[in-house]
Amino acid sequence: MPADDIDLTRYLVILRRWYRLILLCAVLGALAAFAVSSFLAKTFEAETNLAIVRGGMILAFDPKIRTVSDTDPSQSVDQAARRKALTTIAQSNDLAQAVRAKLGSQLDPAPRTEADLLGAIAVSSDGELIRIKAKAATAEQAALLANTWAQEYEARVNQIYSESPLTPDDVRAQADAAGIDYQARQQELVAFLRDSPIERLTRQKNLVSQQLDDLIGVDTKLQRLALDAKALRERIASGSPGNPRGDELAALLLEASAFSNWSGLPVSLQIPIDQLSSGSTPAEQLRNLDSLIAALQERRKTLQGTTRDTLQQEINSLQAQLEQANRKSTELSAARDLAWNTYQTLATKVAEATVAAQSKGSVVRLATPATIPTEPVAPRRLINTLLGAVVGLLLGIALAFALHYLDTRLADPEQVALQLGVPTLAVIPSVTSPTAALSAHTNTPDAATEPYRLLRHRLLFDNALHGVLITSALPGEGKSTLAANLAVVAARAGKKIALVDANLREPTLHKLFGLEQGRGLSNLLSAAGVEDATGAEAWHAFAKPTGIDGLTLISAGSPSADPAGALESPAFKTILTQLKAAFDLVIVDTPAVLDLADALAASRGADGIVLTIDSARTTRAEARRAQAALAETGAPLLGVVLNRVAPRRAAQNTIARMAAPAPTVATASSARNNWWSGVRERIVELVGPRPG
Repeated sequence: MPADDIDLTRYLVILRRWYRLILLCAVLGALAAFAVSSFLAKTFEAETNLAIVRGGMILAFDPKIRTVSDTDPSQSVDQAARRKALTTIAQSNDLAQAVRAKLGSQLDPAPRTEADLLGAIAVSSDGELIRIKAKAATAEQAALLANTWAQEYEARVNQIYSESPLTPDDVRAQADAAGIDYQARQQELVAFLRDSPIERLTRQKNLVSQQLDDLIGVDTKLQRLALDAKALRERIASGSPGNPRGDELAALLLEASAFSNWSGLPVSLQIPIDQLSSGSTPAEQLRNLDSLIAALQERRKTLQGTTRDTLQQEINSLQAQLEQANRKSTELSAARDLAWNTYQTLATKVAEATVAAQSKGSVVRLATPATIPTEPVAPRRLINTLLGAVVGLLLGIALAFALHYLDTRLADPEQVALQLGVPTLAVIPSVTSPTAALSAHTNTPDAATEPYRLLRHRLLFDNALHGVLITSALPGEGKSTLAANLAVVAARAGKKIALVDANLREPTLHKLFGLEQGRGLSNLLSAAGVEDATGAEAWHAFAKPTGIDGLTLISAGSPSADPAGALESPAFKTILTQLKAAFDLVIVDTPAVLDLADALAASRGADGIVLTIDSARTTRAEARRAQAALAETGAPLLGVVLNRVAPRRAAQNTIARMAAPAPTVATASSARNNWWSGVRERIVELVGPRPG
């Protein structure tokens, strides 16, 4: 499943496992709510409605003289803000004081303060209605309080909204002052316009501008004539063939244009050809043209002197004076217009204030008075009970998730698969006798031996499995009892079983079978070899009969100075090899993994490992640490046996289907553990999680 997806199945499984606790919390919540509702005092509620009046009087003497009304479509009134303001007034402290003073001794029992009285009132707006609800211990008190509150509220609101902030006399005085100010502004503007220099400055500016334009035109004409004279001179100087009389005439026309104010020669000018002198030589013509060009340049210098700059400065000065005069005129006109608009507005307000003072309207009116209620509104037992059940259900769900995440035990096969990723080979109920298989003398299935038969089937199903190591994460998880019972059940199935007690520190198996410890595995490992003097395998000399056909026990033997070193020796592996060749299954009981290195050393010669876990004590972290330690040995972890599981949980996991007999106490330590486990399991059975 992608990381961003939510695994709802996981949460549903948690809810299903803890459904009894969830249902118990829902029932307790419902009972608590019902009990509280039964003892609460009855409360009655009365309701009255006031309508927001949008009607009023509109006196339209003139479009500029109008009264303000909510019904006027040309007026923009924020109705939401209006309703909010009306609701706020209905919940004011001074209104509570007025109601309390009016009712006096009629309030029974009387509220101690205005805050208590306000607490009994609920105000809301619904469209064009203001709804007032009053609560009291009796139906009559609720109706009386609601009606009195509505009456006082109606009078208070209509008084507030009908009062005008200004009287007609106040507005009229302001209008008279505005009229006087308008007259003064008008006279000031008239005086300015009478002596206004705007027209004179405009004429002067136009005259000087015309002079400047004429000067620029003459300069342009002289520049063009100079260019024409230079072109004529270049043609004559180059000796190009031409008409001498035409050149002389062109020079004459240029000279005439240069010293006249005409824009061009008159079209009626006629010069007889025979009168034109053609005696001028080209050199003389060139000298005449040079003189003409020099005269034109000199005249341009004269025109481009101070005269042109002076005219431009005079124009700028006249323009500045004209702008200042226009600005003054605009300011005076704007001041006169503003004074007139102010006077007109105030004159209109005089009419509005006069009309408003003579006509008073209503903002709210009592629409439906309160009637005496017949049924109390609280307590509502059914609704409260349902709400209590819902709250209890939610609390139960929250508690279920909290307990699930706080519970770090491996309580069922699903937890084993989720946390360790290995199968659960068997589930042994906590009420099963520690020596159930040892005390049974028949092969008839029952609840005490059925888990061990299931484990035997799963281990012997694989024909390649001959050596199995039984261990646990922590001491006291029942691994030795498991090994003994498994060996007995397997032997009674017609198999040859060798049971080896590799717990050289605290051996237990010989006690379970009622045998002396004597010489055993430690003595065998300390011998010089693994064969006796006759050449036979040495383990024969240390094997002990158990009284069960097909089952041979090799006890731990004498105490060893270095148990882990002895189990890690090649001799131990050789002994296991010999035993696997002689028996159908070799079961080796070792110490806990997390306590000592003995189990890790002994597991190197086994075909598989079975990890025993106390479901009521071993945590997930401890089980994972044990699994990681066993993984370093190279021997495969065949699976987990869950020990001391609640009987009902074990039954629901389809392991123990029959009613289990009463437990058989073996030792004082197991008696104490079984007593505490029994108490705890009873609680878990009542409200604890369900398997799966």
